Amino acid sequence: MKIEYRAIITQAEEGGYLVDFPDFDGGAFTEGETLEEALINAAEVLNLVLEERLEAGKPIPTPGRWIDGPGVHMISPCDKINTLLVMYRTIQKSNR
Repeated sequence: MKIEYRAIITQAEEGGYLVDFPDFDGGAFTEGETLEEALINAAEVLNLVLEERLEAGKPIPTPGRWIDGPGVHMISPCDKINTLLVMYRTIQKSNR
């Protein structure tokens, strides 16, 4: 099961690109000089935020529905984090 989070990428007024993950309510964002760099940084920050939340036992937001639009990119965590998220979701479902 591949988990993906929405990243909204916009051009910054001063140049470069800003990235925000709306499912994290302002708790996951980054930037990049180019769109390619912004996408690389987005994947990195998503991994870091998810790993920190998993290690600290903090809630993991459910990925929002995919939407189509300018600047919307779906970002997946690395395989290790994705596997941990699948396990986390399975445990959450079994505890209900």
